[in-house]
Amino acid sequence: GDEGEAWSFAIAQLAGSNAFVAFAMPDSVLFRSTYLHVATDLLLPALMLGLASIAIRIATNRLVLRWIYYLQRMAVAYSRGHYAVRPSVLAAAPDEFRLLGETMENMASAVHERDRSLRDAVAQKSTLIREIHHRVKNNLQIVMSLLSLQASQLRDTTAREALRDTQ
Repeated sequence: GDEGEAWSFAIAQLAGSNAFVAFAMPDSVLFRSTYLHVATDLLLPALMLGLASIAIRIATNRLVLRWIYYLQRMAVAYSRGHYAVRPSVLAAAPDEFRLLGETMENMASAVHERDRSLRDAVAQKSTLIREIHHRVKNNLQIVMSLLSLQASQLRDTTAREALRDTQ
């Protein structure tokens, strides 16, 4: 070109004649759309991949992760003995999570009931142990009284001392 610009050209023969057709254009104009196509061909898949990743993350959070985190918080509460926590929020969850929450609630109720029955059993056993201790103490007191009566009726000092040692 006049200004030192590069040009590209093409020549083609017309069918069956000695006539030719030629076409010429500056390279900067000729390849401008090609650069745009190459850029979009490279960037568009990357953009689509990024948007798909964001959509998957949002959907996973909404459909799965929030329910898993909620169930995890329920499990922590149950492990700390807070059995009154009920999975009321799971009513809006998918069926699988709702079923898992109900199962966890049933397990917590069973553990709570078992703990209550164990506490009742321990309290009953403690009462029985106190009663047995009281009876043994009374029986030993009776034995002591009998030994004392027996010792007071003995004239032999050696036998009396043996009974006092036994007491």
